[in-house]
Amino acid sequence: MPDVAVLINALDVLIEASRKAIRDEALQPIERRLEQDMAKAFRAEGRAFLRYLDKMSSLPGVLTEDNWTRALSMAQLETRKMFIEAEEQAVTKAIAAGIRVAASEIGLPAGLTEAAPTGDEIATVLGIRFDLKNPRAVQYIDQVGANLVANVDETTRDYIRTVISKGVAEGASYNRIAKLITDRYSEFAVGRPQLHIDSRAHGIAVTEAGQAYSHGSYMVGERLRDAGLEMEKAWNTFGDERMCAACNGNEAAGWIPFDNAFPSGDLRPLAHPYCRCALMMQRVGAGKEEPEAEPVAQGVPRFTSAKEAEEWVSAQGLVSGQVSFKGFDTETAQSIADSLNYSVGLDPRIGRQIRNIGNNRELNRIAREAARAEVEAQVLLPGGAYYRASYSAEARQRTIEYILKRRDIKIMRNAYAQANSVLGGKQTDIYVSYKWAEDAAAFKKSMARDMLSSFHPVGTGTIRGVIDHETAHAWDKLLGIRSDTEIIKLWKAHLPTMTQDLAGYAKKNIGEFIAEGWEEFTTNPTPRPLA
Repeated sequence: MPDVAVLINALDVLIEASRKAIRDEALQPIERRLEQDMAKAFRAEGRAFLRYLDKMSSLPGVLTEDNWTRALSMAQLETRKMFIEAEEQAVTKAIAAGIRVAASEIGLPAGLTEAAPTGDEIATVLGIRFDLKNPRAVQYIDQVGANLVANVDETTRDYIRTVISKGVAEGASYNRIAKLITDRYSEFAVGRPQLHIDSRAHGIAVTEAGQAYSHGSYMVGERLRDAGLEMEKAWNTFGDERMCAACNGNEAAGWIPFDNAFPSGDLRPLAHPYCRCALMMQRVGAGKEEPEAEPVAQGVPRFTSAKEAEEWVSAQGLVSGQVSFKGFDTETAQSIADSLNYSVGLDPRIGRQIRNIGNNRELNRIAREAARAEVEAQVLLPGGAYYRASYSAEARQRTIEYILKRRDIKIMRNAYAQANSVLGGKQTDIYVSYKWAEDAAAFKKSMARDMLSSFHPVGTGTIRGVIDHETAHAWDKLLGIRSDTEIIKLWKAHLPTMTQDLAGYAKKNIGEFIAEGWEEFTTNPTPRPLA
């Protein structure tokens, strides 16, 4: 059993084990597949029901309740396996997603996810292993399919009873009633019974996947509680006009003891079909203590502004050229300083290898100003590479701006940062996207999603990790790492399983393989063997 003190230290930061954005991203593909499978099952049941009913159509009283319910029961028995298999497959994936997100959220603040999932393992956090062999997961999966089918069958029977009773009362023919039954089953698959639920198939998918995801998240809290932590939980709603009184009441209850029920009587979301609420969990007292200062690299002061960090990095000579943290969140600037200080501490040559670092827009401006005199001479003076006697003054100025703009550093769309030598020479420039650097919270949230999807390595959801990744490109250029035969062999050997062994992005090329490995090694307290 893991040391309780270690767990307490790790959980000092509030964890939202089921943050809505990540929850939706994890559940959407599961919901879509389950909806498709349920729609297929409903259509198959409808066809089977009419087939059995047609066999009785020559009998008197074919539409009496005894007859049609017998036909429906046979149809439901015939298609029962379709419903159960679709449900169990989706529930298994949703529980795993709930466990993975909750466990990763717990580990994210300090990169405490210890190992990548292998085999049946979904996540390992602080020595606690999470998998679907847990008796709570096994019991849930075993029961959920049968329970769903029983509820679906009963609801379908009520719907069909209404259709047939109304048709008989109106004197409709058998063929007309059969058409109404077909239409009803079509609505089960593609109709719109509620404002935000497209069909019964969609409603079942949203509800069942949401329930299983919440169950997986809750299992993480149960395991932490069993490990000796005093946990508490809170109900998180969407906060819009569609929220019901029960869910609003649960949210109003605030943080409650982990084993207590919410006012609605539920231990966790969902409170009802189609519920969109999420569960939050934390260690008791986590939000009430004075927050500890975030750890910083040895010898690096705690900065109060990005400008202060910029001046310190320049004064320490951690890079050989320009530093610009203009517009950066202080946390982003602090992480860059920590990363640079660590690397230069390993080998001062890396500080000479890295030329410029910081805001890509601001460094563009600085680079343009530095290059303007050179470019103007090439355009304005006879003998210059871009001199044309026939150019008007206006054309000369346009040419100057065009050449300078072509030298701009363009960060790939949605990239957090880039390392390259666009300004020429053998040195490396590291450009950080102002879009991400100005909002550290959004920066980390996006990285958390990347890590959860295995696009980037486990335990690396930090801004420091991004800078370590880009610094690795500088190490690669300085030391010629990509030419090392052992590194080349490693990359090729792990390509088929790279997403599991390191990260999906590491498959792109050997340079990204090196950078992803270095990022995990420097950021994750327990890096995997490949890193």
